[in-house]
Amino acid sequence: ISHTSNYNGNFEITSVYGNGFNIATNFNSNDTSGGKWTHIGKKNNALLLDGTNNTNHVKIGDTNQQVNTLAFWAKPSTFGRCIIDLDGGTHQISTNDSGNLLINGFDSPLVYFNGKIDGNSPQLTDWSHICITSNTNFEASNLKIGSNNNSIYAGKIRDVRIYDKVLSERQAFQVYKNIKSGPIIHFPFNEGSGTIVSSIGSIYGIRA
Repeated sequence: ISHTSNYNGNFEITSVYGNGFNIATNFNSNDTSGGKWTHIGKKNNALLLDGTNNTNHVKIGDTNQQVNTLAFWAKPSTFGRCIIDLDGGTHQISTNDSGNLLINGFDSPLVYFNGKIDGNSPQLTDWSHICITSNTNFEASNLKIGSNNNSIYAGKIRDVRIYDKVLSERQAFQVYKNIKSGPIIHFPFNEGSGTIVSSIGSIYGIRA
């Protein structure tokens, strides 16, 4: 995918219901597919993926960006599915059949669940904010939101953020409260309609 140096790119999801945007795009239409919009409140929207087939996901591909922290909001409707795959299966986030969070590949991960550190595997039974850190960075070389080829996410997701530093407990809480900006990759999924999703990330990652 072509993208700007600060990863402010637009990416198409081909099966979104709603009115399209008449804007210049910066994507490969073969790289993304699946989903529809759902309104969850006056200020926030989300992407709803039904989990019916492997085209129902957002495929970004190689971001050329390093990952130390991943954060997102999710409300699964079916458990035992992949939520986000960052690099083709080595680093991915999913749930088990009971809805407990599963983390693969992250180095000594710290998990913040709804703004608080959680030493166990939190259960995603409602809207949940997840923030996961990795002591060792890795490249988001094949980013897929909602799929890892073998498992297809069913449910709602929004505000996916990637940071190139390990967030502190205070910073993770600020992300949960939406008062900390500056991820290198940030898909709010707040468009609400149309066939374009946009990343609004910054150049150097999280700011002090």
